Formats: sequence, structure tokens, C-alpha cells
Amino acid sequence: MSPKRIEEYTEEELFEELKRRRTARGRKTAKTLWDIEEQVEQTQARDYRAFVEAFVSEPENEDPKPCPRCGQLTRVRAKGRARRVRTVGGDVEYRRNYHYCEDCQEGFYPKDQELGLPPLGELSPKMEAKVLDFGVNTPYEESASRWKVHYAVAISETLVRQVVERVGTPWEDSTAQERQERLGQAEKPTSAFLVIQTDGSMLSTRDAGWKEAKVAVIYREEHHTQGEEGLRGLVSEARYLATMRGQNDLEEELQRALQQERAEWTKRVIFLGDGALGNWTLAEAVAPKAIQVLDVMHAIEHGMECGKAILGEDPMLLLLWEKRLKQLLLEGCPEELLSELEACLLGSRGANKKALLAFHRYCSTNQGRMKYREYREGGYPIGSGTVESAHRHVLQTRMKRAGQHWNHPKAHQMASLRAAYKTVGPERFYETVRLAA
Repeated sequence: MSPKRIEEYTEEELFEELKRRRTARGRKTAKTLWDIEEQVEQTQARDYRAFVEAFVSEPENEDPKPCPRCGQLTRVRAKGRARRVRTVGGDVEYRRNYHYCEDCQEGFYPKDQELGLPPLGELSPKMEAKVLDFGVNTPYEESASRWKVHYAVAISETLVRQVVERVGTPWEDSTAQERQERLGQAEKPTSAFLVIQTDGSMLSTRDAGWKEAKVAVIYREEHHTQGEEGLRGLVSEARYLATMRGQNDLEEELQRALQQERAEWTKRVIFLGDGALGNWTLAEAVAPKAIQVLDVMHAIEHGMECGKAILGEDPMLLLLWEKRLKQLLLEGCPEELLSELEACLLGSRGANKKALLAFHRYCSTNQGRMKYREYREGGYPIGSGTVESAHRHVLQTRMKRAGQHWNHPKAHQMASLRAAYKTVGPERFYETVRLAA
């Protein structure tokens, strides 16, 4: 009986023979399981590269191709130009034809477009997505080091930085509307309410010292698990925004984000912030019909500052002050709180009077935003823990590490990418932000 020809073997038979040979070779050189897994990774990288190279090296026909701008058929201007692409398995090289449109006065490579490769850059999309994921989550030097744990092919700190900038620049240069559309549109809401929270924190920059990064988070009732006394809860899904370009930039981004969240169809919108006047100005601009809620912890902190100014550091007196303060606030009695402060003002003088007047003015200004009992009965959050948490997991875990000092434009770019990453998640992130490239 004559032996089988190679094409007569099934894939399973070929795989079993390949496995037998590689196992035999591995037993000669590997001493531990670690050794054999290292060999398997190197073999996988070689197979990966060989398969990709075979795929991209398929000959390209020389038929006229439509110009991507005007659609007119264009002939080949130059044949077989080489391009090298880095993949997870290593570098591969292939050749493609160059076409030129006389009307648009622009050239293009149809094969690059068919393969889904961008005009610039040396990485395959899969490789670029992986490098970008490392770069937006850990510092560039650390990313290059951690990469070696996961993949046989090494990368450099410079490459990680270049990928973040190459993808991040067109994302940053797109309009707020384009970015928010790419992050996706919410389904028609059935929630009782939608919540907006905003806050600011400082990041160190080389060119401008400490600069404020503004963060906003938008989430719906069904994505929020209420915490104890409404002060802290868990948000399972949210839209995050981050900017280092100031209030106007945040306002534009918020307006576009609320359109995508279909805020105008939501029964109630809650805007929760600290006592900064800018928050309420922002609320009036982006959600003029929203219920404005003053962060209760911010109110308590202001009240305790007043108490310390009057009572000093006496722990027993401060404990009584705090107990009464929380009672009046959480029971939704701002009028009674103001009355008691006015009673304290009678006969007060000097620093005591100044502290009481400041807190009285604070409570009077925010009286309509301190109906905490009503808010809690409606299931509304009264603490800004969600946006404070967002500062930590959106920005600070990546951008506020020991010794980090950002170039201001690059800081804004990273903040915008991080907000997108946390909004859509790691699996959708590259597909979302690369649409701008």
C-alpha cells in the first residue's frame, strides 16, 4: 500500500505528529514545566508569525482600485512596495501595490486597507490594541517590563508611548460629540432617575505645576446599589468624563454625553456636587431642570470646621456638635439648622461670630440642596463617593504615582483615554478610540 500524500492527512493527524515531534524535542532540553512552557511560547510565536506572513503574502491583483476619497478607479503607480508590520509573534513583511488618484492627488495602498492597517505605524491592529491596553493602565517603562511576562516578543518604553500618542491624538482632536457618539448611546431610559456627579483633583505637570483635572460620572438608577444611609454605594455601569482643559471643556463634554444618555427622556436628573459655585453654574448649563443635591459629607465637613473654630479641640463637645449637626442634616431640617445657628450668633463675637456667619451663609446658599430626608426617601444618592472613587480608578491609579510629572497636553490626552477606557471597558476600548484614527 503506497504511503499517503501530505494533502491526504487530516489536520488532526498532522497535529498529532507535530505534537509528538515537539514533545520528543522538548524532553531532551527541558528540565521543568517552566522550561517546557517557555518552549511552547517560542513555538507559538514562530507559528503565529509564519501563519500571518503566509496570509499577508498572498499575491495582489493589479486591477484598478477605487480611490477611498472620490471612488474613481485608479491604476497601479508602483508595484510590490514592502511594508514591515510587528505582530505578537514577531515582525512580518509583505509587498503591496501603490495606487495614485490624479483628481485627489493622493496615493493609497488597497492591500493595507483590506488588511485593516492604518496608513501609519508599524504595529498590526491586534498588537497595537494590546500595547495600548498596557500603556493606558501602567507607566510606559513598567508596561514594557510587564509585557515580557506575557509575550515572547519584547517591546520598548518608547513604543508604548508612541502607540498611546498615535491613538490618543486623533481621539483627543475629535469633537466632544464624536467622542460621546463613539462611546455609545444608551437605550431609551426606563429609570426613575439619572445621576450626574462632578469633582476636581490636582495632578502634577512639568510645564504648569499642579493643575486641576475635572472628572464627571453619569449613571442610572438601575446601575446603582444603594449604600448604608445613602452615603456610599456601588455603581456597576457608568459614563466617565475627564478633562484638564477647564470648566468650559467639561461643560461641552457633559452636554454631548447627556444627549447620548437620553437625559431629556429621563423622569428625573440628579446633579450632585460639593459646595463650589462652579458646580451649580455647570448644573444650570447642562441640566437646568435637574434636582441639585449638595454632597452631605461636604456639608458635614463645613459644619465641623465651624464647630472646631468655636469649641476648640474638646472631643466631648465636638462629638455632641457633630451628632446634632448630622441629625439636623440627615433628617432634612435645613431651616431648623439655620435657626439654631442664628441662636448661636446671639452674643457671639470675634472669631466665633466669623465662623458661625460663614457656616450660616453656606447653609443659607445651599438650603434648597440639603433636603436629605426627601432625597433618601426617593432613593437618590446624597454623597459624592462615586465621583471621588472615579478620581481614584479613572485618573489617580495611572496618573498620580510617586515621581510622576506630566506634560500638560499629554496629561489631558491620557485623562480622556482613561475616561473612555473605564466607560466602555477593556474589550471595547481599542475598537472605540481607534475609530478616530
